[in-house]
Amino acid sequence: PSDKTCYLYVMNKRVLGMTTCHLISEGHVLDASLQTRSNESRKTLVGIHQLWVHSKHRQRGIAGMLIDTVRKHAVFGMFIPPTKLSFSSPTEAGARFARRYLAKQLDCSAEDVEVLVYDCC
Repeated sequence: PSDKTCYLYVMNKRVLGMTTCHLISEGHVLDASLQTRSNESRKTLVGIHQLWVHSKHRQRGIAGMLIDTVRKHAVFGMFIPPTKLSFSSPTEAGARFARRYLAKQLDCSAEDVEVLVYDCC
């Protein structure tokens, strides 16, 4: 989809983080190994197409703040539930981030969350 929205995390006139997202309607559950997805689809609202944080500024909560911003602003008047987010072909590190982020938002263990993924192209 070409209708992506970009959010930046800027500090001292430098971009330290970035995410792009767009509205989508379905995602698929990423398996526990974080390597394959199920064929069963789930309803979703927003796809996180890209998520990047400068290597010297990782582990400071910037990625989580960017996703929170997407959840707050992607759909006017709605704070998107974490269960309605999908991630586009995440790397292994990205899948681990998604699992930790969702676990924190849902107040459960990382093993208990379902990470949704989608095909972006």
